[in-house]
Amino acid sequence: MKHRVMKYLAILLVFVLVSCEKNDLVPKGPNINDPRLIDPFMGGFSGDISCNESGCKILNDFSFKAIPSAGSIRVSFGQSSILDANVKVCLPDALDFYISESRENFEKIVRVDPYDETYTIDNLENGKEYFIKMVNLHCELDSIESPIRSVIAADIDVPSFIASPLPASQSNFEDFRLASDGDQFAFRDYSNDWALSSFSDPSIRPLARDAFYAEWNPNNDQEISFVTQQLVDVYKSVQGWRTKSLITTDITTFSDNELHVVEDPEAYWIHEYHYSLDGTSIYFMSNKDNGGVTVTEKQVYDNIWKLDLATQEIVAISDLLPVDYDIFDFVEDPLRHGNFYFTGGAYNDSATLPNIKQGLDVHYYDAATEMITPILTSEASETNISIDPTGKELVLTSNRSGSKELWTYELSTQNMRQITDQSLYKPSYRWQHINWISDNEFMVYVEHEGVNKFAVFQF
Repeated sequence: MKHRVMKYLAILLVFVLVSCEKNDLVPKGPNINDPRLIDPFMGGFSGDISCNESGCKILNDFSFKAIPSAGSIRVSFGQSSILDANVKVCLPDALDFYISESRENFEKIVRVDPYDETYTIDNLENGKEYFIKMVNLHCELDSIESPIRSVIAADIDVPSFIASPLPASQSNFEDFRLASDGDQFAFRDYSNDWALSSFSDPSIRPLARDAFYAEWNPNNDQEISFVTQQLVDVYKSVQGWRTKSLITTDITTFSDNELHVVEDPEAYWIHEYHYSLDGTSIYFMSNKDNGGVTVTEKQVYDNIWKLDLATQEIVAISDLLPVDYDIFDFVEDPLRHGNFYFTGGAYNDSATLPNIKQGLDVHYYDAATEMITPILTSEASETNISIDPTGKELVLTSNRSGSKELWTYELSTQNMRQITDQSLYKPSYRWQHINWISDNEFMVYVEHEGVNKFAVFQF
């Protein structure tokens, strides 16, 4: 994962300086802190604004996230970045919020002081989806419009929290993988060391592994696989993490079986991987032999590969460079084995590095026809993906509300619903891996009220 993150940071690194002389949308006027400008109906500022800071060349904009509840939405806002440039950078003097029920015909609802931090939009229809955007205002600079946030004005169900069976000193781990028996689990600490335990017997058995990814064999509760890592020189004396091998470990004997060894860690690496649903193969994402010509292409584009566990033969399932897609995450379709839902996006041409488009969308990949079908496209980014065992609903990590939350997407109706709320709890490590325990329940590890707990979500 370390090299996966570094890869996207390099791709998305764009330094943009926006300078302007004046704002032709917002005329100069009295100070926004003047109490005579308070609009008692809107609960915020109205009228013109004047500069808290003047002589600016760049507006360092604010961003916001939308937190829903029954019949209302609370927007939380603050400074989103710090631009380091040899020009004067100023913060906005005021923020305007707009709302729409259709992503069109936005109506202004309030002007707020950017340092108020939150504002609640009340008297909304419970259960209805709303679209909200924010405009950063400055008396001298052009306004900056935020991305549109999508949010449903409804309460989000709180999951069932289960206290960790492990001692408190061992409960501060980052991720875990639950075996198909629903009892055993392997867990990874922040240094990528793995250990074994179970809910019925909370004793700890260390595994000597330096690995980020791990998966239980769905056909064998006594076998778990890992993608091991090694430090190599990636540039002169600079070291980075690269894949060493894909192995399985028998947890009764702690003996290893190497399934695939990366002989040249500079040539390719393994990213996300999963057992096939029938347990006979492992599918993994890799830039191995991706058809790239330039060094950048060879290091960027991933395909889905299949490792046959019986023969240890590996074959490429996709060839996405010609169609200019890169995969971020993928999951096998329970209804059509060997086909996949994946999150990813296309690259735009650039003189140096290809720049991935702002949104990561959901696609369907038919392995037989090599056809890619868009499933969910939007301005938001859908990153990590899973699917319920019946194949009816996707579970996605999406930033459509302004923060990365889990949403469900019902394939037959195209309905989306937010199911997590990071204002109440947060994942121990993003929302990267979820563990299905039934057709409509999954388990993750979260921090709630300062304590790490297992959380069961039902939908």
